[in-house]
Amino acid sequence: MVFTAAVPPAYLQGLEIFAAEEALDSKLLSYDERLGGIILAYDDLDFEDDGMGFAQDEQPDVLFRFKAKVLMYSPKKGERMKAVVSDITPGHVTLLLAGVFPVVVRSPEYPLHSVFNNHNGKSLINSKTKEPLIQDGGEYLIKCIRITHQSGTLQVEASFRTGEQ
Repeated sequence: MVFTAAVPPAYLQGLEIFAAEEALDSKLLSYDERLGGIILAYDDLDFEDDGMGFAQDEQPDVLFRFKAKVLMYSPKKGERMKAVVSDITPGHVTLLLAGVFPVVVRSPEYPLHSVFNNHNGKSLINSKTKEPLIQDGGEYLIKCIRITHQSGTLQVEASFRTGEQ
């Protein structure tokens, strides 16, 4: 990926790399609309154009283009993934994907014939057989149905109805 960093004159003469790292660090773990996901990590930072900066529109900072390899989290609608249940309520289930990213399943996307059960821990049970369907702490296959983002925060809505048994 190619990025641009604005470097104040005080950072020039060998300190440009710190400005580039600072620019990437500010993007870590927040949604970036241009990239369509969340940067989890980066590596192999290297300046383009032999590290020559350029001025733009009489701005005091010098701009540098650099590239870096990035590890991204960018779920897609329809994607199936495994996540662990962290909370169950009558209206929604919250899960954690990779132990970090929250995913919400709203009640219309619960498994068929499921009802909320608050006895012996929160769970969703089959309304006919009373067998547990979704339990707190369990890992389940979910399907991404909606992705929204606001102010650098990614919100993923999913369904337990994945089309797989």
